[in-house]
Amino acid sequence: FNIATLNANSQEKNRFSFANFHKNKWDVEHISPQNPKDNEELKKIIEDRQNSIFTALKDALSQNDEEKIKSEREKFFATDESLMSIENLTLLTSHDNRGIGNKFFSEKRNKLKEYFQKGSFIPTCSMNVFMKFYSENPQQMDFWDEKDRQSYREAIERTIKSFFGE
Repeated sequence: FNIATLNANSQEKNRFSFANFHKNKWDVEHISPQNPKDNEELKKIIEDRQNSIFTALKDALSQNDEEKIKSEREKFFATDESLMSIENLTLLTSHDNRGIGNKFFSEKRNKLKEYFQKGSFIPTCSMNVFMKFYSENPQQMDFWDEKDRQSYREAIERTIKSFFGE
């Protein structure tokens, strides 16, 4: 995806850096965490955001309604089914991947921005994911939600098909 994305632009400076690729060890990163933090930490983050998008989840957390929490969390976190699917995966160096750990999406983005500013090589498509570049009119920047996952998958498919002339 990174190669197809960068090589679609014929300018030399935008070509994929195989030199950087080969000098690093790589991990596949789960965009939405495999084991999101517990409900209390999630409640604190949502309360800090004061965003109406999270109202139903915030209410479910306040009422400790596990069924409703599960239903609402699925909107903002990859579930068992989509957790290991391409729409929830991206490429990061082993160092960066371990540094962002099992944080929420917005916390991962902030950490990656910090690494990038210090000179870390973050593949273009991975950075685009955390900036929600593939999401049209994102309603929130805190979580990798189902609309983001769908848009990302569509961008991958479109880019790869274009790269191979389909």
